Amino acid sequence: MAKSLRVKIDGAGQLKAAGARAAGRIKQELQSALEAEAAELEQDAQDNVRVDSGDLRDSIEARVGDMTADVAPRSGNLDGPYEKAMVNEFGKSSDPGHPYMVPAAEASRKRWPERARQAIERGANG
Repeated sequence: MAKSLRVKIDGAGQLKAAGARAAGRIKQELQSALEAEAAELEQDAQDNVRVDSGDLRDSIEARVGDMTADVAPRSGNLDGPYEKAMVNEFGKSSDPGHPYMVPAAEASRKRWPERARQAIERGANG
């Protein structure tokens, strides 16, 4: 007949509370890193876009939420819904285009893992 084994861990509640505090700090650091990355991506796109009137450049905007970011041209200042943005990025038969969002996104894709790692480390050690 098997005997049951009982283990008591002293301080389990304190450990759980410390883990929750660390998780909160990590999330806060990641949110800050996300905001910084979105701003840098926005700036990269604005720096790379072909400028005639400046409407397209000025329409590129980062919108950051709770652990989300969306960086894109906003159609409010453009001729037609995203038409100018699409032609500039991808071109058309009479215009080869001048990509600005894809290169900015690629630069962000390379930066983000290290930025996120550092944020997690700061939160965990905070």
